[in-house]
Amino acid sequence: MDCFNTPFGNYHLQPLHYHPKSPIQAWNAADELVLMHLCEQNLEDAKIMVVNDAHGALMTSLHQYSPVSWNDSLNSKLACQGNHQRNHLNWRESNWINSNNPPKGQYDYILIKIPKSLAFLQYQLHWLRNCCHPNTVIFGAAMVKHLSSSMVDLFQKHIGNTETTLARKKARLVLSRVDTNLETEAPAVVKYPTLIVCACLTPIAILTLINFKKKCSTIKRWHKRRESYK
Repeated sequence: MDCFNTPFGNYHLQPLHYHPKSPIQAWNAADELVLMHLCEQNLEDAKIMVVNDAHGALMTSLHQYSPVSWNDSLNSKLACQGNHQRNHLNWRESNWINSNNPPKGQYDYILIKIPKSLAFLQYQLHWLRNCCHPNTVIFGAAMVKHLSSSMVDLFQKHIGNTETTLARKKARLVLSRVDTNLETEAPAVVKYPTLIVCACLTPIAILTLINFKKKCSTIKRWHKRRESYK
């Protein structure tokens, strides 16, 4: 069983679908780095929110502060519950917020494991701003290979003053403080065309319809290209 050593204690953690030969573990260097920086803050009576905690490493480590988790993954919830039970900690269902529901209230510290999708990050930062008071600090944690300048710019655009830390074990933090004078806009809603399929169709028939739609799109593009050469 893997032991996660943190400034807040040592915890035995496992991912949801654990296998002894699997290289996947329930935390990474980004989790270690954000906890190392958080322990330097004044956490007395602090309200903490954790966002995108994949296996519950942050929620488990900070259980004494009763953090709130905002997450869109059922697997993450099950992994978090399992790690609480594994370490004989009480699980509070009320501390889990599904990402379909915007979080409410204000928090002193928000820890967000930065997602790979820019659109999803923008959506989360837009709602997280409503959970900030003037002294709120947001810690964005990610591995360096997944952290782009565009992601840092989104923190600057939606939260305010932003800086990055030095890399440690190939992980880096994005630190943001709220700029109360910053005017932000909600992300634009993108609507995608949908294909309505009758429920009585077999899977093969559904795949045939999808392939037919793709072929029609290809033929249209070919005709447009042909007309442009005339």
